[in-house]
Amino acid sequence: MLSHRIATQEMDPRREGEFLGESSAIQKWARKVLVSAVIAELNLASGHFAGFAAWRDLRAAKAELSGTFRLLVVSDGTSEAKLRRGERMPRPQMCSALVLSCFLVGDVFSGGYQSTVASISPEQAFLQRLVSAAEERPNHSVRYDPAYVRIPYPGGDVPANTGVCSDEIIRIYRAVGIDLQKEVHEDMEANFWKYPNHFRWRTLHTDTNIDHRRVPNLMVFFGRKGETLRISTLSVDYAPGDLITWDLGGGVPHIGMVVAKKSPRSDHYLIVHNIGQGPKMEDVLFQWKITGHYRYLGPLLAH
Repeated sequence: MLSHRIATQEMDPRREGEFLGESSAIQKWARKVLVSAVIAELNLASGHFAGFAAWRDLRAAKAELSGTFRLLVVSDGTSEAKLRRGERMPRPQMCSALVLSCFLVGDVFSGGYQSTVASISPEQAFLQRLVSAAEERPNHSVRYDPAYVRIPYPGGDVPANTGVCSDEIIRIYRAVGIDLQKEVHEDMEANFWKYPNHFRWRTLHTDTNIDHRRVPNLMVFFGRKGETLRISTLSVDYAPGDLITWDLGGGVPHIGMVVAKKSPRSDHYLIVHNIGQGPKMEDVLFQWKITGHYRYLGPLLAH
Protein backbone atom coordinates (compact mmCIF):
# COMPACT_ATOMS: atom_id res chain seq x y z
CA MET A 1 0.00 0.00 0.00
CA LEU A 2 1.37 3.37 -0.97
CA SER A 3 2.03 5.73 1.88
CA HIS A 4 0.49 9.14 1.19
CA ARG A 5 1.65 12.39 2.69
CA ILE A 6 -1.05 15.03 2.84
CA ALA A 7 0.52 18.46 2.84
CA THR A 8 -0.37 21.14 5.33
CA GLN A 9 -3.33 23.42 4.93
CA GLU A 10 -1.95 26.94 4.91
CA MET A 11 -3.68 30.28 5.50
CA ASP A 12 -2.35 33.58 4.25
CA PRO A 13 -1.46 35.45 7.49
CA ARG A 14 -2.77 38.69 5.97
CA ARG A 15 -6.24 37.13 5.60
CA GLU A 16 -6.35 35.42 8.98
CA GLY A 17 -8.95 37.87 10.28
CA GLU A 18 -11.26 37.17 7.36
CA PHE A 19 -11.40 33.42 7.93
CA LEU A 20 -14.33 33.27 10.32
CA GLY A 21 -16.43 35.42 8.00
CA GLU A 22 -15.92 32.87 5.26
CA SER A 23 -17.09 29.88 7.30
CA SER A 24 -20.54 29.78 5.65
CA ALA A 25 -18.97 29.77 2.19
CA ILE A 26 -16.66 26.97 3.29
CA GLN A 27 -19.58 24.88 4.48
CA LYS A 28 -21.41 25.30 1.17
CA TRP A 29 -18.56 24.14 -1.01
CA ALA A 30 -17.54 21.48 1.52
CA ARG A 31 -20.95 19.83 1.16
CA LYS A 32 -20.56 19.93 -2.61
CA VAL A 33 -17.12 18.32 -2.36
CA LEU A 34 -18.42 15.63 -0.05
CA VAL A 35 -21.17 14.66 -2.49
CA SER A 36 -18.69 14.61 -5.37
CA ALA A 37 -16.30 12.49 -3.33
CA VAL A 38 -18.97 9.93 -2.48
CA ILE A 39 -20.05 9.67 -6.12
CA ALA A 40 -16.45 9.34 -7.27
CA GLU A 41 -15.76 6.70 -4.64
CA LEU A 42 -18.72 4.65 -5.91
CA ASN A 43 -17.51 5.03 -9.48
CA LEU A 44 -14.04 3.89 -8.50
CA ALA A 45 -15.48 0.89 -6.67
CA SER A 46 -17.48 -0.10 -9.75
CA GLY A 47 -14.43 0.23 -11.98
CA HIS A 48 -15.15 3.62 -13.59
CA PHE A 49 -12.19 5.99 -13.88
CA ALA A 50 -14.04 9.02 -12.55
CA GLY A 51 -12.15 10.01 -9.42
CA PHE A 52 -10.57 13.10 -10.99
CA ALA A 53 -13.90 14.93 -10.82
CA ALA A 54 -13.73 15.08 -7.04
CA TRP A 55 -10.26 16.56 -7.16
CA ARG A 56 -11.32 19.04 -9.86
CA ASP A 57 -14.28 20.16 -7.73
CA LEU A 58 -12.05 20.49 -4.73
CA ARG A 59 -9.62 22.71 -6.62
CA ALA A 60 -12.47 24.81 -7.99
CA ALA A 61 -13.94 25.30 -4.54
CA LYS A 62 -10.53 26.21 -3.21
CA ALA A 63 -10.15 28.86 -5.90
CA GLU A 64 -13.50 30.40 -4.91
CA LEU A 65 -12.03 31.26 -1.53
CA SER A 66 -9.39 33.48 -3.16
CA GLY A 67 -6.39 31.46 -2.01
CA THR A 68 -7.29 31.02 1.63
CA PHE A 69 -6.14 27.41 1.40
CA ARG A 70 -3.38 25.71 -0.52
CA LEU A 71 -4.39 22.06 -0.80
CA LEU A 72 -1.92 19.61 -2.23
CA VAL A 73 -1.68 15.87 -2.22
CA VAL A 74 1.86 14.63 -2.58
CA SER A 75 2.19 10.90 -3.08
CA ASP A 76 4.84 8.43 -4.15
CA GLY A 77 6.00 9.26 -7.65
CA THR A 78 3.95 12.45 -8.02
CA SER A 79 5.57 15.84 -7.61
CA GLU A 80 3.98 18.99 -6.25
CA ALA A 81 4.70 20.73 -9.56
CA LYS A 82 2.76 18.09 -11.47
CA LEU A 83 -0.26 18.54 -9.24
CA ARG A 84 -0.09 22.30 -9.63
CA ARG A 85 -0.27 21.92 -13.40
CA GLY A 86 -3.52 20.02 -12.90
CA GLU A 87 -2.43 16.94 -14.79
CA ARG A 88 -4.42 13.73 -14.52
CA MET A 89 -3.52 11.73 -11.43
CA PRO A 90 -3.21 7.93 -11.25
CA ARG A 91 -5.81 6.10 -9.19
CA PRO A 92 -3.81 6.07 -5.90
CA GLN A 93 -3.51 9.84 -6.02
CA MET A 94 -7.24 10.16 -6.73
CA CYS A 95 -7.97 8.12 -3.66
CA SER A 96 -5.74 10.50 -1.69
CA ALA A 97 -7.77 13.43 -3.04
CA LEU A 98 -10.94 11.81 -1.74
CA VAL A 99 -9.35 11.24 1.65
CA LEU A 100 -8.21 14.88 1.65
CA SER A 101 -11.73 16.14 0.95
CA CYS A 102 -13.24 13.98 3.68
CA PHE A 103 -10.70 15.23 6.25
CA LEU A 104 -11.39 18.82 5.22
CA VAL A 105 -15.18 18.42 5.41
CA GLY A 106 -14.82 16.93 8.88
CA ASP A 107 -12.81 19.95 9.99
CA VAL A 108 -15.32 22.43 8.56
CA PHE A 109 -18.41 20.78 10.03
CA SER A 110 -16.78 20.53 13.44
CA GLY A 111 -16.60 24.33 13.39
CA GLY A 112 -12.85 24.69 13.78
CA TYR A 113 -9.79 25.45 11.73
CA GLN A 114 -6.87 23.05 12.04
CA SER A 115 -3.32 23.75 10.99
CA THR A 116 -3.09 20.43 9.18
CA VAL A 117 -5.63 18.59 7.08
CA ALA A 118 -4.65 15.23 8.53
CA SER A 119 -2.26 15.07 11.47
CA ILE A 120 -0.39 11.99 12.57
CA SER A 121 -0.68 10.58 16.08
CA PRO A 122 1.88 11.42 18.78
CA GLU A 123 3.08 7.82 18.60
CA GLN A 124 3.70 8.02 14.85
CA ALA A 125 5.42 11.38 15.22
CA PHE A 126 7.68 9.98 17.91
CA LEU A 127 8.58 6.91 15.84
CA GLN A 128 9.47 9.11 12.88
CA ARG A 129 11.87 11.11 15.04
CA LEU A 130 13.28 7.95 16.60
CA VAL A 131 13.91 6.29 13.24
CA SER A 132 15.52 9.46 11.86
CA ALA A 133 17.88 9.48 14.85
CA ALA A 134 18.74 5.83 14.23
CA GLU A 135 19.39 6.37 10.52
CA GLU A 136 21.80 9.16 11.41
CA ARG A 137 23.99 6.98 13.65
CA PRO A 138 26.08 5.35 10.87
CA ASN A 139 27.53 8.81 10.19
CA HIS A 140 29.51 8.54 13.44
CA SER A 141 32.89 6.90 13.87
CA VAL A 142 32.75 4.63 16.92
CA ARG A 143 35.38 2.15 18.12
CA TYR A 144 33.88 -0.96 19.68
CA ASP A 145 34.90 -0.98 23.32
CA PRO A 146 33.03 -2.98 25.97
CA ALA A 147 35.09 -1.63 28.87
CA TYR A 148 33.41 -0.65 32.13
CA VAL A 149 33.47 3.16 32.36
CA ARG A 150 32.37 5.41 35.19
CA ILE A 151 29.96 7.99 33.81
CA PRO A 152 27.82 10.80 35.28
CA TYR A 153 24.19 10.26 36.24
CA PRO A 154 21.76 11.15 34.80
CA GLY A 155 22.61 11.87 31.17
CA GLY A 156 25.91 10.02 31.31
CA ASP A 157 27.59 8.42 28.32
CA VAL A 158 30.86 6.73 27.52
CA PRO A 159 33.14 8.70 25.18
CA ALA A 160 31.32 9.42 21.92
CA ASN A 161 33.92 7.62 19.82
CA THR A 162 33.57 4.35 21.77
CA GLY A 163 30.76 2.01 22.68
CA VAL A 164 28.95 -1.28 22.09
CA CYS A 165 25.61 -2.30 20.57
CA SER A 166 23.56 -1.08 23.52
CA ASP A 167 25.24 2.34 23.42
CA GLU A 168 23.78 2.87 19.95
CA ILE A 169 20.27 2.33 21.31
CA ILE A 170 21.00 4.62 24.27
CA ARG A 171 22.25 7.37 21.95
CA ILE A 172 19.31 7.01 19.57
CA TYR A 173 16.83 7.48 22.40
CA ARG A 174 18.85 10.31 23.93
CA ALA A 175 18.67 12.13 20.58
CA VAL A 176 14.87 12.28 20.99
CA GLY A 177 14.99 13.34 24.63
CA ILE A 178 14.81 9.99 26.46
CA ASP A 179 17.54 9.04 28.94
CA LEU A 180 17.63 5.24 29.14
CA GLN A 181 20.28 5.46 31.85
CA LYS A 182 17.76 7.22 34.10
CA GLU A 183 14.70 5.22 33.02
CA VAL A 184 16.37 1.82 33.45
CA HIS A 185 17.93 2.77 36.79
CA GLU A 186 14.66 4.00 38.27
CA ASP A 187 12.81 0.85 37.25
CA MET A 188 15.59 -1.38 38.54
CA GLU A 189 15.61 0.46 41.86
CA ALA A 190 11.91 -0.28 42.27
CA ASN A 191 11.94 -3.78 40.78
CA PHE A 192 15.47 -5.07 41.27
CA TRP A 193 14.61 -8.77 41.47
CA LYS A 194 12.90 -8.71 38.10
CA TYR A 195 16.23 -7.90 36.44
CA PRO A 196 19.04 -10.44 35.90
CA ASN A 197 21.74 -8.56 37.83
CA HIS A 198 21.60 -10.87 40.84
CA PHE A 199 22.04 -14.16 39.00
CA ARG A 200 23.87 -13.12 35.81
CA TRP A 201 26.42 -10.68 37.24
CA ARG A 202 26.22 -11.70 40.92
CA THR A 203 25.44 -8.18 42.09
CA LEU A 204 22.90 -7.20 44.71
CA HIS A 205 22.67 -3.51 43.87
CA THR A 206 22.11 -1.22 40.92
CA ASP A 207 24.94 0.46 39.04
CA THR A 208 24.18 3.55 36.94
CA ASN A 209 27.48 3.15 35.11
CA ILE A 210 26.62 -0.14 33.42
CA ASP A 211 23.06 -1.39 34.10
CA HIS A 212 21.48 0.34 31.10
CA ARG A 213 24.33 -0.81 28.82
CA ARG A 214 23.60 -4.50 29.38
CA VAL A 215 21.33 -6.03 26.74
CA PRO A 216 19.59 -8.49 29.13
CA ASN A 217 18.62 -5.55 31.35
CA LEU A 218 17.31 -3.63 28.33
CA MET A 219 15.23 -6.66 27.33
CA VAL A 220 13.54 -6.71 30.73
CA PHE A 221 13.07 -2.94 30.70
CA PHE A 222 11.56 -2.78 27.19
CA GLY A 223 9.29 -5.70 28.03
CA ARG A 224 8.09 -3.99 31.20
CA LYS A 225 7.84 -0.39 30.05
CA GLY A 226 7.23 -0.85 26.33
CA GLU A 227 5.43 -3.36 24.16
CA THR A 228 6.57 -6.93 23.60
CA LEU A 229 5.89 -7.87 19.99
CA ARG A 230 5.66 -11.14 18.12
CA ILE A 231 8.86 -12.93 17.12
CA SER A 232 8.52 -14.48 13.69
CA THR A 233 10.41 -15.29 10.50
CA LEU A 234 8.17 -12.96 8.48
CA SER A 235 9.68 -9.60 7.62
CA VAL A 236 6.23 -7.96 7.57
CA ASP A 237 6.04 -8.42 11.35
CA TYR A 238 8.88 -5.93 11.87
CA ALA A 239 8.44 -2.17 11.51
CA PRO A 240 10.67 0.92 11.72
CA GLY A 241 11.37 1.84 15.32
CA ASP A 242 11.14 -1.75 16.57
CA LEU A 243 13.91 -3.00 18.84
CA ILE A 244 15.36 -6.44 18.09
CA THR A 245 17.59 -8.58 20.27
CA TRP A 246 19.51 -11.63 19.09
CA ASP A 247 21.61 -14.46 20.44
CA LEU A 248 24.86 -14.40 18.48
CA GLY A 249 25.69 -17.88 19.77
CA GLY A 250 26.89 -19.13 23.11
CA GLY A 251 24.49 -16.83 24.93
CA VAL A 252 26.10 -13.63 23.60
CA PRO A 253 23.32 -11.00 23.30
CA HIS A 254 23.03 -8.28 20.69
CA ILE A 255 20.58 -5.44 20.05
CA GLY A 256 19.66 -3.18 17.14
CA MET A 257 16.83 -1.03 15.77
CA VAL A 258 14.73 -1.45 12.64
CA VAL A 259 14.81 1.62 10.37
CA ALA A 260 12.70 2.77 7.43
CA LYS A 261 15.21 1.99 4.69
CA LYS A 262 14.93 -1.36 2.92
CA SER A 263 17.43 -3.73 1.38
CA PRO A 264 17.04 -3.83 -2.43
CA ARG A 265 18.13 -7.47 -2.32
CA SER A 266 15.77 -8.93 0.29
CA ASP A 267 13.19 -6.12 0.68
CA HIS A 268 13.71 -6.39 4.46
CA TYR A 269 13.95 -3.30 6.60
CA LEU A 270 17.55 -2.56 7.51
CA ILE A 271 18.94 -2.65 11.05
CA VAL A 272 21.09 -0.02 12.73
CA HIS A 273 23.48 -1.76 15.13
CA ASN A 274 27.10 -2.02 16.25
CA ILE A 275 28.55 -5.50 16.20
CA GLY A 276 32.20 -4.50 16.32
CA GLN A 277 32.80 -2.06 13.49
CA GLY A 278 30.88 0.93 14.73
CA PRO A 279 27.27 1.85 13.91
CA LYS A 280 26.15 0.29 10.62
CA MET A 281 22.89 0.07 8.70
CA GLU A 282 22.68 -3.49 7.41
CA ASP A 283 20.37 -6.26 6.24
CA VAL A 284 20.80 -8.50 9.28
CA LEU A 285 17.26 -8.93 10.63
CA PHE A 286 17.37 -12.72 10.28
CA GLN A 287 21.14 -13.10 10.50
CA TRP A 288 20.99 -14.53 14.04
CA LYS A 289 18.41 -16.09 16.34
CA ILE A 290 15.94 -13.41 17.43
CA THR A 291 15.34 -13.46 21.18
CA GLY A 292 13.29 -10.29 21.64
CA HIS A 293 11.08 -7.90 19.70
CA TYR A 294 9.95 -4.68 21.39
CA ARG A 295 8.64 -1.19 20.83
CA TYR A 296 9.37 1.53 23.36
CA LEU A 297 7.90 5.02 23.01
CA GLY A 298 9.32 6.55 26.16
CA PRO A 299 7.77 7.24 29.58
CA LEU A 300 5.14 9.70 28.33
CA LEU A 301 3.74 7.50 25.56
CA ALA A 302 4.33 4.09 27.16
CA HIS A 303 1.29 1.83 27.15
